[in-house]
Amino acid sequence: MRAALPLLAAGLVAGNSAWAQDCPLPDHLIQEAETAIVDGRQDVAAERFIEVQAAFGCSEPATVEQIARMWNAEGARLHLSGDPTTAADAFAAAARVSPMTWNADFGPELKAARDTAAAAGRGAGGAVQLEPDPGEFQSVLDGQEVDNPTPASSGLHLVQVLDTDGLSLYGTVVYVPPGEELVVDTGPLVTRVDPNAKQRRPWLLIAGGTALVGAGGAAALALRQTQVMNEASTVGALDDALGRQKLWNAVTWSAAGVGGVCLGLHFVL
Repeated sequence: MRAALPLLAAGLVAGNSAWAQDCPLPDHLIQEAETAIVDGRQDVAAERFIEVQAAFGCSEPATVEQIARMWNAEGARLHLSGDPTTAADAFAAAARVSPMTWNADFGPELKAARDTAAAAGRGAGGAVQLEPDPGEFQSVLDGQEVDNPTPASSGLHLVQVLDTDGLSLYGTVVYVPPGEELVVDTGPLVTRVDPNAKQRRPWLLIAGGTALVGAGGAAALALRQTQVMNEASTVGALDDALGRQKLWNAVTWSAAGVGGVCLGLHFVL
């Protein structure tokens, strides 16, 4: 399980006010994802989910309402796409950070699925540790400023690192396994370099950050299939879960490679 954890730590560097001005608005992306789900456009909702994670890596600190809306939308998309098990993880994360946040346009079926996930136990709590330590930068977990390391309930979380101006220069979605400490590798993305150097090619940061966040999401889905396989009661269910895990592993490595190349070019060129 720990072999997959570094992949979950894929994030996005921003690091200065000028870059933040070019950052997409998370609220706008979340609203587009919600509208796409209501309209039955699950492919668009999936794209917005990746984009909003990238936006959390360059915007102001995420609010608990924004995080809950993001997870509710992703849970709704996964449920409607035939993956209620992974959807339950997203719904549980939404209910944990903001229990009263819900989009009534999603309808009673999804509300019932969300309430069921919220009521279910998620296993023993764990912890999140950022390495290297952010130093003078602030660690944020699910919209709340925290120490490093910090206790964390098992399940999905949003990790951000804020610069000294209070803007996010790093953001990533992570999955904390029950009873384990998740080490999030923030370097070399969290650096103390000349701020002007980060503005030269913002499109490389956008492309690289989006690809790495996508790799993190795919890795989380691949990791989830291990539990699905452990719980499988038939050979067919086991084969299906194994096939999905291989697919998400392939997506993880492909996206991570693209993201690494883009970020590498940004810092080298």
